[in-house]
Amino acid sequence: MVEFVAEREDADLAEVDIAVVDSRQMAQLNRKYLKRSGPTDVLSFDLSDSPAGNIVAQLVICGEIAAQEARARHIGQQREILLYVLHGLLHVLGYDDQTDDAPRMFCRQEELLCAFLSRH
Repeated sequence: MVEFVAEREDADLAEVDIAVVDSRQMAQLNRKYLKRSGPTDVLSFDLSDSPAGNIVAQLVICGEIAAQEARARHIGQQREILLYVLHGLLHVLGYDDQTDDAPRMFCRQEELLCAFLSRH
């Protein structure tokens, strides 16, 4: 998924670390970094040294939320996790779902997910 997004977004994703944590750990991270209570599905961090060039990122995914959402939506947990990876990568690449850019981000997210799944 990381290579696929890098290619499709013409981005230089040099290194992407992906961690899957439980709800307790995610709630702690969410509180620490976003000042929000409770767990969230994915957190993304751009760890790059400079704004241009090789992007180094870390994505933290809540496995418990992925499992709950997958069951609720009647889809596989793997697909839900891929969605979180994709969503986190788009954030690192400058998309923002907390602004007027949200529709564009969600549209691109769906396009990329469908394209990736059709190839794999």
